[in-house]
Amino acid sequence: MASFKFPPELLAIITSLSDRETLRALRLTNHLLCAFATKNLFFKFSLNTYDRTCEHLELIIAHPRLKKHVRKIYLNTVEDDYESDDDRLEVDLELPWKWKDVLSMLSKLPNLESVILRFDKNCSIGDNYGETPQSNEYRETIIKWLAR
Repeated sequence: MASFKFPPELLAIITSLSDRETLRALRLTNHLLCAFATKNLFFKFSLNTYDRTCEHLELIIAHPRLKKHVRKIYLNTVEDDYESDDDRLEVDLELPWKWKDVLSMLSKLPNLESVILRFDKNCSIGDNYGETPQSNEYRETIIKWLAR
């Protein structure tokens, strides 16, 4: 296969603007594109309460090359895309117990810059607002639990 001459700055920009599916595909093309795509694919990682992301992060932490690319970890206590406002209020709120083991392993990520805790964007203060998907008590409990 003929190699192509492309300025690395442009490759960096292209891969930084690519979605996850494209980055995964670029990793399979050649070594040069794999390096740029890998950096952007693993730059940030989202831990969710509802899926197997903890297992995926454990695999990344165990991988000698991939773990150096992780810079940001998002702790999502809520799904990003709700079907309707009514669906949000029916979600069972429980502590994400599976996070505890994985969070203790974050020190093994050599270039980790930040861990961001994300709650639902709707919040209530006092009785002036209607029901919200996550009560202040739930948010307080999560913060205290993570601080231990």
